[in-house]
Amino acid sequence: VAPSEPPQLSAAVASDPWCIPDSMSCGLCLREANETDCPAAPDNLERCDEQYASKFPVAGGFCEGSGACGTQKDLNNCMPGKFDVY
Repeated sequence: VAPSEPPQLSAAVASDPWCIPDSMSCGLCLREANETDCPAAPDNLERCDEQYASKFPVAGGFCEGSGACGTQKDLNNCMPGKFDVY
């Protein structure tokens, strides 16, 4: 089975200056989470990748950076645990 194309972003989202530029190629508009906004259980987050974009097309969720889609594996913005949350 051939991989599907990532979802297309709306023009408003695609021009959002807060999106990590490389995240848009995956059909996502990712932003680094503020430490105060980190989820209670960051160890249970989905990876930020093209599969995440197809499962969760609605804005407002959290995902774990894995190096895909412009994310960093060493952002460490959610402590304790050094999680890379977007």
